[in-house]
Amino acid sequence: MTIRETQFRVEEEHALSAARLIMKRKIKVPIPPFLIFAIAVALLGLALGNDGRMGGALPILSWLVLTFAFILAVVQFWVLPRQTRRMFQQTSLLRELITLSWDENGFALEGESARSRIAWKDLYAWDEQESVFILMQNEMLYNLVPKSALGEGQAGDLRNCLEASGLKRL
Repeated sequence: MTIRETQFRVEEEHALSAARLIMKRKIKVPIPPFLIFAIAVALLGLALGNDGRMGGALPILSWLVLTFAFILAVVQFWVLPRQTRRMFQQTSLLRELITLSWDENGFALEGESARSRIAWKDLYAWDEQESVFILMQNEMLYNLVPKSALGEGQAGDLRNCLEASGLKRL
């Protein structure tokens, strides 16, 4: 029988991993390959459009694609980490020692200044990546569980409870 309780402190890296996972799910396009493709297409368009045979629209469209790729890169690699770190620093509850427990019906979180119990059926969705599980209460609000806090078998047990609940996985 797996022990269904653990304690952890959320680290800045966990918050950033969760934010990147949410962003990745919202955009639905892998950002680094898209950026490489967009930049290549834009540069090719600029190179081909400069001789004037293709008309004036190709260079303008190429600059628009290049601008869009630049904005996307700034959001992904500068704005998102900066905003996540700022929100992490502003939320003292995230830095508290948190006790997580779960069963077939839901999960409970308890910290020094807050306590909650949420049924799996009341969540919006869940997902995971290498370092965290995210338990989404809605599209923007989520609880994160660092996998480093889970002992042997606990990550699999938590995943099994989530899958058995019928909760949507992003």
